[in-house]
This record gives sequence, structure tokens and C-alpha cells, in this order.
Amino acid sequence: MKFQFKLAAIFSLAILFFIGGPNVTLAQTNGPMSGVRKSFLHNYGGTSAMELEYILDKQEIDQFTLINSIKYTIRQAVNQKVDPTTILILFSLPLIGTLSDVLHYMIGLKGYGIYMPTMIAAAFWSVGIVGGLGLFIFILALSLIARNFLYKVKLHYWPRRSISLWVVVLAVFLFLGLGAKFLLIIPGYVTAFSILFLILLSEEHISTQRRKGFRVALRRTAATLGLAILSTLILSWYPFQKVVLLHPEPFLIFVLGLGFIVGRYTGFRLLEYGRFRSALRREEEEE
Repeated sequence: MKFQFKLAAIFSLAILFFIGGPNVTLAQTNGPMSGVRKSFLHNYGGTSAMELEYILDKQEIDQFTLINSIKYTIRQAVNQKVDPTTILILFSLPLIGTLSDVLHYMIGLKGYGIYMPTMIAAAFWSVGIVGGLGLFIFILALSLIARNFLYKVKLHYWPRRSISLWVVVLAVFLFLGLGAKFLLIIPGYVTAFSILFLILLSEEHISTQRRKGFRVALRRTAATLGLAILSTLILSWYPFQKVVLLHPEPFLIFVLGLGFIVGRYTGFRLLEYGRFRSALRREEEEE
């Protein structure tokens, strides 16, 4: 009964995301926050390669030196038809990994490592936050159905997971076709890699739920999705895009320094203050 309730809730959320997402019209806004708003429904944060090229064209650089070597290389890559959105997300990956470290070591929330939030952020950047969440919920529901059905059949563990993947891929393919026909989704936003990343997250969720329970899996999945959403919003923020593309050397040095700061941090995590508040208060009173 509990499983049926959870499954019904998951499917309801997926339907709401897919039906509501593509048909919502955001207010037409200009300025640095417009890309953040667009990132909920549009792929690449509503930012086109032409807009990023315009950012690069506004800055003049001198001859090649060691100080501006990365900046100069970015120009050469774009001149050779490399998509600037690829450069933007590539340089942002270390920051997303560092934010995952901050989430774990300073705040006290544990997700699925540093690579999973990075991959999900890339998927949300490609699909859009609303579409990515809806697609993940749909994939998770299908995976749960396949898992519970296949557990009734005597199969080895890896073949069971392979068959579950077969079910998910076929169902997602059919849903993409039907979704495009009935305007539930915009198929051009969905890529094979984004689907693969979301399937990996659903598998991590199910594996954690099987080993450590539903609550632990829910917390880790929520932390991973939250960090991915935050990272996608940062990627879509126009001032951030300008810093990464126009000043890549200071940006990369900043991310490296932040990584060392987090790596050397030995204090309490933010959520631990609530857990040990009474003990800390008692110690202060004794002093």
C-alpha cells in the first residue's frame, strides 16, 4: 500500500511537471536575472551561443601572454567554431564540485558525491530545470515499477538491472514521442546524455533505498537535486557568464583557492550546531 501511494505521488508530480512546464510563459525580462528565470523552462538557461559570442566580442585582448593564456585560447576555440556554451559549462564543472564539498563539509548535507550533482546540473542545463525534474521523476517511477516487478522473477542482480534499464529506455522513448505529439514536452531540449545522467541518479536512489532505507535515499537525492538546481541557476546568471568567459584565469584561481579552504576546514558543520546546541550551551555556562 505504501509503495502504491509513493508511486501515485511520483506519477502525479511527473504529469504536473510535463503538462505545466512547456506551457508556462515567463514574463519577458531583461537584465542579469533574465537568464536565471529562463533556466527553469529553457535549455542552456535561455542563453544562445550567439549571446555568449557577443559577450566575448565586447572585450579586446592584447597579444598572447602567460597571464591571458586561457582567455586567448577561448577566443581561438570560438573562432574554430567551438560552442561557447560548452566552454562555459566546462569551466563551471570545478565550481559545482567545490559547491558539493561545501554542502557536505560545511553545511552537513550529503548527496551522491561530487560527480553526480555535476552530471545532473549538466542535464538540467541542457533540458531546463522543470523539464529535467519532470523527466527524473518519470524515470524514477518507471525504475521502481520495473524493480518491484523483476524482484518476483528469479534473476541475477546485474541482469535484473539491465532489464530494468531496457524498460526505462523503451518507456522514455515512447513518452518522448507522445509528449511531443501532445505538446507535453519539447523534444529538442532532451538529449541522450541528459537521459543517461537522470537514469544514473534514479539508480543511485533505488540502490541507496535498498541498502539504507527510503529516508536516507530521499535526503541524498534531494540534496543532489538541490545542488544541481542551484548550479544551473548560477550557470544561467549573466554576470557569472561574463566572469567565466572574460576573466577565466582569476575565476579558476578562485575556485582552486575555495577548494583548499574547504579541504582544510575542521569546524562544526552548520547542521551540527542544532544537534549539539544543548551541549555547547552547557559548556558555555560552565565556563
